[in-house]
Amino acid sequence: MIYPYIDKVREFADSVRRRFDYIRAETESRLSRHCADPLTLYAVDPGEIEVALQRDVLDDSWCLSPVIGGRWDREVENIENYDIVYSLKNHFRHGAEWTETDLYSRALSCLEGEREWIGHSDFSDMEELNMYLEKIDQLYQKIRSQGYRTQRELSTDENLSFWTPNSTAYERHEVTVHLDRKGDLILEDGWHRFAIARAVGLERIPVRVAARHRDGQNKLEKLPKY
Repeated sequence: MIYPYIDKVREFADSVRRRFDYIRAETESRLSRHCADPLTLYAVDPGEIEVALQRDVLDDSWCLSPVIGGRWDREVENIENYDIVYSLKNHFRHGAEWTETDLYSRALSCLEGEREWIGHSDFSDMEELNMYLEKIDQLYQKIRSQGYRTQRELSTDENLSFWTPNSTAYERHEVTVHLDRKGDLILEDGWHRFAIARAVGLERIPVRVAARHRDGQNKLEKLPKY
């Protein structure tokens, strides 16, 4: 049987790519003026993150935690304007059925070709949509019963978490935020875990800081490490 060998080769290749990611992060940290490790996790209250960066404001960067000037940190929108945040809150905290949420309505309109789905999930029919929602339910129950765990802790679990690739550093798949000029946090990624954490009422979750505004990067030192 050749399949076990293929799996072994794939597993080895993933481990090599992940190791490269950590070397890349270490190199970036050494070259940084503020010696900021881009894979450091910080302990943050999700309830204190009030805004999210608007889509496609920042271009992709080779750096994991670039320092960027300009007005990008003002291109934000209130967290409560995003249907994934208030729909999960209504579903988990107030008992609304999925079919009664705006998240479900948006998903239906995407299936019908009326709009483009924005997010990491991929579903093409009602069965896959229901599986997607069931997976959110399972993640919520898991966080409630077992607590919020890091991606590294979840890597040994049979049911890892939402869409975590095997070939990159675990920390890159935590909830990701940016640091604005005032030292406030802006949400970038990890929407499902972030929205569930808010719905559960958690006061402390691990986050990774990606972009830092040039005028506020010194505020990074004030964040408690996870």
